[in-house]
Amino acid sequence: MSMKEKYNIKIEEDFNQVLNTIDEEMRTANVPIPARQIKGWLKFSSRFGLGLKMSDPLSQKVMDWFGRRYGDKIKVDFAEGEIAVSIRGDLYKMYFPFYAGTIQIICDPRFWMSEPGMQIAKDENDPLPAINVLNCIDSTLSN
Repeated sequence: MSMKEKYNIKIEEDFNQVLNTIDEEMRTANVPIPARQIKGWLKFSSRFGLGLKMSDPLSQKVMDWFGRRYGDKIKVDFAEGEIAVSIRGDLYKMYFPFYAGTIQIICDPRFWMSEPGMQIAKDENDPLPAINVLNCIDSTLSN
């Protein structure tokens, strides 16, 4: 059984130093960047024997620290892959979203969603969610 450190963080500088140390340990252990926010929170809680719940304000402070440090790099991309598609002579990147179960795949501008990747039903009698491939087009690859 390992000894827990005494929680003796009184100022922001101490807090930053502890999280920098935890982050360096994870870097040395080759923890992928998208996993560092949650693993860093777990290490922080474990290091001091705090048993933090995610709803605890200190948990949010730890999560925010990693969020500021890594920004969008901590986001997990669940896309199955991507492909270049030609639309009216311009190349676009289209991703294949992750899905489980049965879905309908449609290509219809009438069902354009403001949030890419959202699943929709065509009408209330339609039991299957649908993914509009037009929402899977990410960005132009050529000018």
